[in-house]
Amino acid sequence: MARPKRKIAVESYSHPLRRDYADLPNIFVEIDGEAQPFVDYPTIARDYAERVVDGRVIACRYVVLAAERYLRFLKRAEKKDNAFRFSIEHVCDVCSFLENLPHVEGEWNEPLIVLEPWQIFMLAAIFGFIRKDGSRLCRWVYFEIPRKSAKSTLLAGIALYVLTCSGEVGPSIYIGAPTLEQAGKVFSPASKMVQKDQELQEAFGLRPRARKIFSDVTLGAIEMITSVGEHQDGHNPSMVILEELHAQKADLYEVMRSSFGARKNPLLFQITTAGRVASGICWDQRKRMIRILEGLETADEVFGAIYTVDKDDEGGKDKKDYTACFTERVMIKANPMWGVSVDPTKAFEFANEAKGSIRLRAEFLRTRLNVWSNAAERLIQTEDWDACLDPRLRLEDYRGRDAYIGVDLASRRDMAAKVVIIEDGEYLIVFASFYIPSDCAAFGDPDVGSLYKAWVDDYHVFTTGPGMIDFDMIEEDIREDCRFFNVKAIALDPFQAQQLAQNLAKRNLPALLFPNTARNMTEPTDDLVSRVETGLLRHDGNPVLAWHASNTVGYEDQKGNTLPKKDAPNSIYKIDGIAAAVFANGCRLQAKEPDKKKPKLDVYSKRGVHGASSET
Repeated sequence: MARPKRKIAVESYSHPLRRDYADLPNIFVEIDGEAQPFVDYPTIARDYAERVVDGRVIACRYVVLAAERYLRFLKRAEKKDNAFRFSIEHVCDVCSFLENLPHVEGEWNEPLIVLEPWQIFMLAAIFGFIRKDGSRLCRWVYFEIPRKSAKSTLLAGIALYVLTCSGEVGPSIYIGAPTLEQAGKVFSPASKMVQKDQELQEAFGLRPRARKIFSDVTLGAIEMITSVGEHQDGHNPSMVILEELHAQKADLYEVMRSSFGARKNPLLFQITTAGRVASGICWDQRKRMIRILEGLETADEVFGAIYTVDKDDEGGKDKKDYTACFTERVMIKANPMWGVSVDPTKAFEFANEAKGSIRLRAEFLRTRLNVWSNAAERLIQTEDWDACLDPRLRLEDYRGRDAYIGVDLASRRDMAAKVVIIEDGEYLIVFASFYIPSDCAAFGDPDVGSLYKAWVDDYHVFTTGPGMIDFDMIEEDIREDCRFFNVKAIALDPFQAQQLAQNLAKRNLPALLFPNTARNMTEPTDDLVSRVETGLLRHDGNPVLAWHASNTVGYEDQKGNTLPKKDAPNSIYKIDGIAAAVFANGCRLQAKEPDKKKPKLDVYSKRGVHGASSET
């Protein structure tokens, strides 16, 4: 079920600042056999997460989910048989290292870096969880944070830590960016820190150069890289930093992501502000991070958070006025460095300028609040879909009931979906089945391959053998449905469905082609989404259908018609189950209004939705 919305008792609560923990006693941690005093960084990290979860900190939903996930990891780490533990030593080591680095850019009250609670939370999550073999649990990081959050300084410090204190021989840290200027935003402060901190320089034999920082002690280096050609093959990075991921080149990203080899503690660190276009590698990684935060995908090796605003702050689904985005409460929500590196006075100046200009408003929302420009809206919110779960649903309880079937065949080398919709009083009951070739390319995809394999293992997706999908298997399942239910209509997406429609029609089954047009799709889409939002839809928790629901975005044509779509034509994030549900729902609605204009039927099925009886 969906988690209830948090109630914030006092709206003035901001993100806690480091000075709030000034009276926190030090802890003693044994390092090399000797107990040494440290700031109690683990307690600060935990307290920050707890404040976010219980509503004492104004935070968006994605930050709340990240904090909840961190607290769950802590509980898991306490169990003796768990695959990882929480290491106070590692957290204190990385945080104290960074807090001994000098400030080299901007105006600060302290000569050395002082980590704010959200930064300590992030570092604890990344470096604190350790596997049984001693390696770090976290391998993949995605953080979305607005401008002026000191992210370049933080990344520079992390790069120096990995170079000097990772325990590996010859650590290689690459800072990837489209241009040297962009890569220099992280490399330059790292180089300046080395130059300014003579003790650090001497301890690790650090030699800063124009594009590299060498260590004579660890035999490693930090290096800027701007193209694939510079390191096409043979590199084996310990860490890759991709700042402003939305601006990264796809070829460089793919090479860097796939280059981790024999390193014990590889780390891909992606940190960015929102992009101008809701597509590309950054948008895809953002979507994956959201699925992980929402529990739709399990990936313990991934950690991240998205500091942004909530949909209600943007004006809701139907009214994009963004009025709330110019208020202090919402700006604080997206900016954990409010009152530190983010000057409230200047922030309000930018906000006031943005109110009067469409161009400035878009840039303000993107860079200061992480609202993606041109972002397609998710049609179905995960919490609404989760609230429709009824674990008591059993297919056998609906034998003989009127039913409508929707089928989306997509490509014969990709996933196909079959959805059955049944009316049960005021509710719509939804059951789904999915099919895929056993050698489908998706099984090897680094982002979704593990999902597909798990679904097959758990019988949520049926494999039909190598090559192309066996449509005969799908046809037999449909015929079985027609024996089990009183099927009123079988709606097929015209793509790839001509032969299947012909075969079903020959058996006197009510098959029809349901063209994926705005005229046919808008009403059943709106009805389906409305039922999810109001709890008048029930499903059995099929994880594939839930994934498809989370991937479905809404596009409006010039007439205001809503179409369920993927966010990009070639996206690996499928929506076939929702498309099939819309087909079935369209037939259901038209059966209720027989005088309404129906979808154009194919030559094998001119009987209309009531024109054929089910197979016996």
